[in-house]
Parts: sequence; C-alpha cells; structure tokens
Amino acid sequence: MARRPLPHRRTPRTRPLVDLGDGRVRLRPAGRPGLSRGAATHRVPAPPRAGRPAARTGLAPASSAGNHLAEAGRPAEGRTIAEEAVEIYRRLSGGNPAVYEPELARTLSNLGNHLADAGRLEEALVNEQEAVRIRSRLSGSNPAVREPELARSLSNLGDHLAQAGRWEEALDTAERAVKIYRRLHNPAHEPHFAAALHIIAKILQREGNLREALRATEEAEELYRKHAEAMPSVLPRLQGVLARRAELVEAIERQEPKPDGTR
Repeated sequence: MARRPLPHRRTPRTRPLVDLGDGRVRLRPAGRPGLSRGAATHRVPAPPRAGRPAARTGLAPASSAGNHLAEAGRPAEGRTIAEEAVEIYRRLSGGNPAVYEPELARTLSNLGNHLADAGRLEEALVNEQEAVRIRSRLSGSNPAVREPELARSLSNLGDHLAQAGRWEEALDTAERAVKIYRRLHNPAHEPHFAAALHIIAKILQREGNLREALRATEEAEELYRKHAEAMPSVLPRLQGVLARRAELVEAIERQEPKPDGTR
C-alpha cells in the first residue's frame, strides 16, 4: 500500500515540535503548564560511537513526548507531535539510515497507535505497515534486536486490521507476531507476547471459534500473571483478559449441552 502524506491538524492548544538542527527537537512554548522544562526537549539518537550501541546514545526519543501528552489526556497534541516526529526522523534517516531508520519505524508505529485511538484507521494502517516493512528489513541483519520490534509492529497492525473489520488479515498478522515471540522464548518480551495472544483471542471469538479463543486467552493470562507483581502496568491488560475469559466460558457453556441434553 502506497504511503499517503498525513494532513497536519493543529489546534490553538497544540505545541508542535521545533527541530533545533543539532539532533534535538523541542516542544514550542504555548504559555501553558503541563510539562516541565526538562521534559520539553528531546534528543534524537546520535550516531553511535565505537563500541557503544546506538540505542544508548542521546536522550529519550522525540516521539515519547507525544505519548506523554496522550497519557496526560491531551491526545490531539500528542498526535500532532507524533506526526512531526515522523517527519523529522524521515529526514534524518534519509541522510543516515543505519542510525535513524530504527527510530523512524518506532515513530511510525507510535503514530499508528495515536491515529487508531482517534478512529483514523486507514491512516493508522498506512503508518504501521511502513513500520513493519522497515523492521522486517532490519531484522534480517540484526534479528536479536530487531525481531522483537517487528513482532510488536505486527501485533499493532493485527489490532488495527481487526478494528477495521479485516479479520482474516488481522488473524494472519497477529499469528506472525506470536510465532516470533514463541521462537524468541524470552521472558522480557512476554507482556507483548500476551498482548498478541489477546488480539488473536478477540478475533477467534468474533469468528465463533470459542475453544481456540479460550486457549489463547488462558495463555495470555498466564503470561500477564507472571509479570503483574513486578510490572503493575500490565494489570489493566490482565483485567481485560480475565473479562474476555469469563465471556468465553459463559458462551461455551451456553453452546454445549448439559448431561441431561439441555443447554
């Protein structure tokens, strides 16, 4: 699918990014409280020094500013910043793709999530599909680092496809993510693995394949429970999985006959 240019949608309250030209981007002041001065400037990753991984250079990615704003209840501003972060990393990756393409893929994926949350599913799909293409290519040369990122993008893409009603494509895409996570067999990736399983469960439930959906839900529950104490952030996701499991158990009980032949 060809990438389409994204429209800029700014409101008077939006604080767009300013490219400082030295590897930093800054939120343009808007005369409003909400972000501290220290949180307003973000440095894009600098080219790696000898013996130092690229991921450890520089400060937090610019795209994280958009996530912080969305979490603070300012989704329109977060979405605008995510769009401008994509533009900046696209320009940087044109000059130095080895360093900046991974961050371009990250910002594309973040923007896809922002757009999906706003109901702009077609645009979300365009961005996440581009992220998948970049991460698929990068994973060939550095699978240990890039395959988990590819799996996350595939999981996001599967979710966006499901929201768009493209159920068969959604299932195939989410299953690709699960296949990668199974092969990696790394506890660090298990919360993302659980999220991909829950997407599959949602699709299977919609298709009426309740038993398979229940199995995927139970596996997701087990993975979330392993990390719930150390990572409280997974608790809302665990609650969602538990709610789906209860729905599935009830639906299966309604479908299957009781010993006396009734339902």
